[in-house]
Amino acid sequence: MGNGLRHPCLQIAWQNLSPRPFQRIQKPWRKSRISCLQNGQSDADRGSAKTGPASRSVPNPHTIPDVASKRSSITGKLLHASLSPSTHKMYERFWSRYCSFVHSTNQGLSAIPASFSTVSLFIAHLHEIGLAPATISSHLSAISYYHIILDHPDPCDSPKIRRMLLGCRKLKNTKDNRKPLLYKHINLLLNSNNHVFSDNAYVEVMIKSLILLTYFGFFRMGGITA
Repeated sequence: MGNGLRHPCLQIAWQNLSPRPFQRIQKPWRKSRISCLQNGQSDADRGSAKTGPASRSVPNPHTIPDVASKRSSITGKLLHASLSPSTHKMYERFWSRYCSFVHSTNQGLSAIPASFSTVSLFIAHLHEIGLAPATISSHLSAISYYHIILDHPDPCDSPKIRRMLLGCRKLKNTKDNRKPLLYKHINLLLNSNNHVFSDNAYVEVMIKSLILLTYFGFFRMGGITA
């Protein structure tokens, strides 16, 4: 069939459709052009008297830098909002430590953009001063963040860097000496609130609720109070 429908159901549906008469739509601007051509006028003679669709306005080139600057500012705000204020402060502190280390080496190393050798030396330095592997990873996260927002390659995104972090975890085999928080300790905290907040019943109930919610809900105190 000429319609290209090979499935029988589609062919039946096509045959049941009532044919629509073909109507040629004559556009107004086409009529005007035909009349002008009949009168001996060309498109160039008509010039601005052209009755066709309105031509698109050319954007002002002076406004393009303003738009780009505005969007660049929005981009910076979005990148900044991706981290919490506390994380920003932590990254600034870790970045300051990293820059101090780079300048103290006196080897002409570049803090940004950094190379793999610079980051590896910094990891060795952090491990040497006894920082935990999780803290070292946070330092690398700060380095990665500042490289990314400044459109530099991430020097921490390397298999060798990940291997070094794994080695830090294996060599830092420390035993957790913290004791578990038992229900008897919770009772001591609740009973102490009766004396600490004896003059403010609202605060007393609020602190007790916070302690019970954190304990029985398996929350971390830092996460529930943030």
